[in-house]
Amino acid sequence: MHRTLSTLSSCPEPSRRAQLSTLLILAFLLALVPLSAHAAIIQAGEDLSIVIPLNDDLYAAGGTIMINPSIKGDVVLAGGKINVKGIIEQDLILAGGNVMIQGIVQDDVRAAAGTAHVEASVGDDLILFGGDIVIDQGTVVKGDLRIMAGSAYIYGKVEGDLYVRSGVVKFYGDVAGNADIQSDELDFHGAVDGDAKLSSLDLHIANDSSIGGNLRYWQPSGEYAFTAATVGGDALFDEKLALEIFDNIEDTAVDAVKLIVLGWAAYGILSAALFILMLMLMTRKFFPDCAKTLSKKPDVSFAYGLLYFVATPMIAVIFLLSLIGIPIGLAIIASYLFAVLFSKSITALVLAHWCAYQKTKGSKKTWGGLWIFLLAVVLYVLLTLLILIPIVGYIALGAIVMLACGSVVHTKLERFKKVR
Repeated sequence: MHRTLSTLSSCPEPSRRAQLSTLLILAFLLALVPLSAHAAIIQAGEDLSIVIPLNDDLYAAGGTIMINPSIKGDVVLAGGKINVKGIIEQDLILAGGNVMIQGIVQDDVRAAAGTAHVEASVGDDLILFGGDIVIDQGTVVKGDLRIMAGSAYIYGKVEGDLYVRSGVVKFYGDVAGNADIQSDELDFHGAVDGDAKLSSLDLHIANDSSIGGNLRYWQPSGEYAFTAATVGGDALFDEKLALEIFDNIEDTAVDAVKLIVLGWAAYGILSAALFILMLMLMTRKFFPDCAKTLSKKPDVSFAYGLLYFVATPMIAVIFLLSLIGIPIGLAIIASYLFAVLFSKSITALVLAHWCAYQKTKGSKKTWGGLWIFLLAVVLYVLLTLLILIPIVGYIALGAIVMLACGSVVHTKLERFKKVR
């Protein structure tokens, strides 16, 4: 898939404000909101590699994403495999399957990932949700470090507070503030300058560890037999810390899987939102026309959609059977796969414009681009949830997609006839 690049600063002023608002909403989909931006660069593709320094915010989605240069704005990413290097002067927000964060992030980092490896300098808070998380020895977090994961391995330095909820925790780092760790299995070797709360089904506090303030702890076997570990204040066994969230390893594994699923869901929603936004930026009247076509001729739109999804593969095969037609056949297949891959996003945008057309038909009122974008994202989520209904959900989704995509094909053909 080819890359798409848009710079919002070139839009007219009213439209520009609306598009900036939509970009803020993209971050809100991850419950994380960058506060301001004067411009934004949007990219999407199967494999993205950003190597040129950027002065704007960056929003990108792809199968594999590599970020290497310095970026002066916020960075919002969604991808299967993400590797971030270089210098990011504002927030880094991402959702992915396999994530590597290196270099320097001068503000907050918030990430949801299947696996995450951090070896970076973070100027403020670092918040991670994931399956397996590693905070490398070279990492320095100048704010708080907060982790919810299946397993967490912490070797870096935290200048703020540490908060961890995980199945397995291996802590070898340094914390300048307070620490609060709850896990099934906790191996504590590090140093905490402030107070510490440690609760685990399997608690091990190493002799080389140190806690500058008070220690409150809990384990099933009762009081801990301290030997050479250093505790500056009182060490108190506290029954109130008895685990409530992670009752056993099986529940922890289930929670970790849920976190991974949430990360991938966020990736899917953000990718769809970026694609919908790019369609809105690149087209003005086309999708409103598709909505009108769908409203006036739904039966014809459905027929076009059914014909497109059934007949297109056959036509491609016919071309592939002839030597001369192979390039055409491959082009048809590529176009068809693109349509199938983004069919839900296209459908959601058509339906959003259809709703706007139905509500404003016969009046002078119009819906702004922001509201159509938001509705399209909501509709995308609803279409995705349809497949959770056995059999009926798939049938309903197929019918809706054929209606919407059929209106796109029908509208395109009508425009082609007018040009001729």
